[in-house]
Amino acid sequence: MADDCAEVIDLPPLTMAELTALAEKYAGDLIDQRSLELLLSASEGNPLWATEILAANQRTGGLRRAGGVWTIDDFGALSVRELLRERVRAWTPGARSVASMVAAGGLVPVDLLLSLCGRASVHEARLAGALQNRDVGLINFRTRSCRRRFSQWKNRVRERGTFLPLSTPPKK
Repeated sequence: MADDCAEVIDLPPLTMAELTALAEKYAGDLIDQRSLELLLSASEGNPLWATEILAANQRTGGLRRAGGVWTIDDFGALSVRELLRERVRAWTPGARSVASMVAAGGLVPVDLLLSLCGRASVHEARLAGALQNRDVGLINFRTRSCRRRFSQWKNRVRERGTFLPLSTPPKK
């Protein structure tokens, strides 16, 4: 299957064994079985969503060590969409502009993003982990689901009549 940006390879959800390996590598030690079962259910086996849930729990103190193993306390407070929205809110307006342009344009030439948003904004958007180089001189979202979720969020903002602020081109 192919979309407008790259060949798409549909992967099955992670198995419990694969998710356990991912989560325990993230935590650096064993995670209790109940937490792993809840993580599998909450992430639907998607490694990106599982990592986002683990990162959110680490930021909020919900990833705790008890009795020699890690437990994950909070699965219901935030949906994956809310976790991503929370992460995007922390970006500068320039980095959000870069992501907006990539969401709207698919594969976008790096030179165009640099000229419109500036090197710092492009660098920040790439460091945030949602974007990556796809071909020489082109940037796109790391995954199709990242692009879809960011586009949905951006469309809701547009429908309310507020736009993500575009940064001004860098001064020459």
